[in-house]
Amino acid sequence: MTERDKLERARMYIYKLANGIDPISDREMPEDAVLNQVRLSRCFFYVAEALDRYIRNYERLNREKAPKKEAFALTPEQWRSIEISEQPIPISIFAQRVNAALADENRVKFAYRWATDWLLEAGYLRIPPGAKGKLPTDAGQGLGIFTQARQSQNGPYTAVLYSREAQKFLLDNMDAMLARRGQAGESQEAAEA
Repeated sequence: MTERDKLERARMYIYKLANGIDPISDREMPEDAVLNQVRLSRCFFYVAEALDRYIRNYERLNREKAPKKEAFALTPEQWRSIEISEQPIPISIFAQRVNAALADENRVKFAYRWATDWLLEAGYLRIPPGAKGKLPTDAGQGLGIFTQARQSQNGPYTAVLYSREAQKFLLDNMDAMLARRGQAGESQEAAEA
């Protein structure tokens, strides 16, 4: 029996006592039983609620800290395996494809924001006043980053899409994105070696 199992059993016993039930026989206790007094019943409810709170937080309080993940890095084979789509795709799909090549749970995953923040800093994306997201600049459009009006169940929105050429540009500049993030690791240059 685990520690959590013991806690849950204790909580069950206390709840039964609080409700005037013998936790062993599951029968109602007589009205004149010492354990059936109102003051004790209130105390049992209080303890049962405290056990509830503790059990709800038990996993968070008792889990071992996960080991810190290593910095994002891809081997040359992994770099070559990243799929570049012929069709334009959103940056989130690009990030998913990079992470699919990673195949290492002990490494930090590539975040699409690393790319969009770098593109913003490099002048390929901009944040217009009052806009919720980043949009391509003229330079970004020259790379193959463009917008497309779309409709979702929540209404119309503007999707930012990355052409095959823009995806290739992102892969070619991954070192700059990783350097900006302070991520070290093998890069496209290593893949070409």
